[in-house]
Amino acid sequence: MTFKDFLNRIRISHAERLLLETNLPMSDVASLCGYESGNYFGDVFKKTKGISPIKFREAKGYIEKGLTLKMR
Repeated sequence: MTFKDFLNRIRISHAERLLLETNLPMSDVASLCGYESGNYFGDVFKKTKGISPIKFREAKGYIEKGLTLKMR
């Protein structure tokens, strides 16, 4: 595994948590995870997880104040 792969894995793990625990816009999630470009973040997320960040949030739902607001 290259350093870039390692770093992306950590960033995507952080993004998963933000997607599930907040309702932040994708551009904010990307920025908080160290990506300057929302498009690049989306590409890396999809390549890593096999699903876009938006679809991930829709499929998993997000959690607010310990309660699941949306589940599938």
